[in-house]
Amino acid sequence: MKQQVQTLTATFEGHAQQTESGVENWLARDLQLLLGYGKWDNFQGVISKAKTACEVSGHAISDHFADVGKMVVLGSGSKREIDDVMLTRYACYLIAQNGDSRKAAIAFAQTYFAMQTRKAELIEQRLLEAERVQARQKLSTTEKELSTVIFEQTGGNQNFALIRSKGDTALFGRNTQAMKASFKNAVQAISSTQQSIPWKFTSLAEQIIEECVWPTGGTAAKPNVDIWGGRAENDVGHCLNLIARIKAMVANPNLKWFLDVDPSIQTIPDIIERFCLSSEGRIIRLDLSAIPFEANAREILVNAIGRKLLSCAREGDINYDKPLLVFIDEAHQFLNKKIGDETSSFALDSFGNIAKEGRKYGLNVVIATQRPRDVPEDVLSQIGTLIVHRLTNEKDQEVVKKAVGSIDQRSASFLPVLGQGEALLLGVDFPFPMTVKIKTPQNKPESRSASFSSVWPMNAPKLQKEYSAQPLIICNQRTAYVE
Repeated sequence: MKQQVQTLTATFEGHAQQTESGVENWLARDLQLLLGYGKWDNFQGVISKAKTACEVSGHAISDHFADVGKMVVLGSGSKREIDDVMLTRYACYLIAQNGDSRKAAIAFAQTYFAMQTRKAELIEQRLLEAERVQARQKLSTTEKELSTVIFEQTGGNQNFALIRSKGDTALFGRNTQAMKASFKNAVQAISSTQQSIPWKFTSLAEQIIEECVWPTGGTAAKPNVDIWGGRAENDVGHCLNLIARIKAMVANPNLKWFLDVDPSIQTIPDIIERFCLSSEGRIIRLDLSAIPFEANAREILVNAIGRKLLSCAREGDINYDKPLLVFIDEAHQFLNKKIGDETSSFALDSFGNIAKEGRKYGLNVVIATQRPRDVPEDVLSQIGTLIVHRLTNEKDQEVVKKAVGSIDQRSASFLPVLGQGEALLLGVDFPFPMTVKIKTPQNKPESRSASFSSVWPMNAPKLQKEYSAQPLIICNQRTAYVE
């Protein structure tokens, strides 16, 4: 493994070139082959992402990505100029970080640059530590000399603090007590205002960049603890992927409706808090039909609602004296599911957690689903009563049988033949499965199937015969076909 790393490192460094002015660079066409990309078009997509990361980090793209031409020899012996890009080492690092990590060469490049960055950080840290030790030794020697002089001139050390404070005033413009008070006042100011500081998601990316700074200003030999230092490029580099994802979410039009909302609008967390604190028996129905499906907006919102409910339960707003029952329809969309890509995925676990631990707080959940096989077993095991409608899928039937041990083979045989409105009652409250007929509601749900025979025009058979040779026919009130 060590020999392989050394070989790959030598290969990468061997492709380095220098301009006439001595600037180290690599050509993108060479890097394309080193990173395992066969097509230039695919590699251009990676370069485009790297340029975006470069711009986000505050660097000029032209300083690290320079478009150049390259002459190649064709099979006929003639030459043709092709597009190429001259890259700095930093640009190569960004390309590696934005490449497909499933490729072995990309995975090595990411590891290589991470190791090189860490080495540079360690070297820089050791240099700073060495300078700090030297500065402390020099300060200690100076303090001893100063104490000796004060003692010799005054015959005691009772005036040492006063003289030291005068020295601080001469050097920093403030005495010792004022310097200590500045830090204390800053901490108190943060503690008193942190509750009122507005938080904006749209400013988060820029805030992360602004906070990637050295902890102190001044120089290593004479640091200034009262101000922050300059920008720390290594820290910004570690945050580039996070910053790019945040900016992508901010720019997504399907997520703008819940990012930095108008403070004058009533928010769902406030509604839930007031509802949990109220002693009146009420019902809240949250209609999510207007929430877009794109960008997983609906799933994110439902998961946030579940977390808020569980938070209220843990804080005591929901308890045995004021229990709360939550109904969730189409539960398979929000249970046992992950959203996001491989680098930034997270589980939709809030309602699963409510099912598993909400009962001890007085928070229970009722789930309705057409796909019980997609509901995790640990959630089903916490549900005491099941109302099972017709199930034709064998996997769905097996899930129900495992979840309810009291069901026998005869009762299970009814699952695929239950009629509309019929159901089996199963669970701990029923010693044996019961078949029931659910009353028809006054306001019937709009869940019936379309009546094609009454909607299609009378000439549909004629059109079907005319276009019978076509591979696909789509019929509606206007009747169309697709070739």
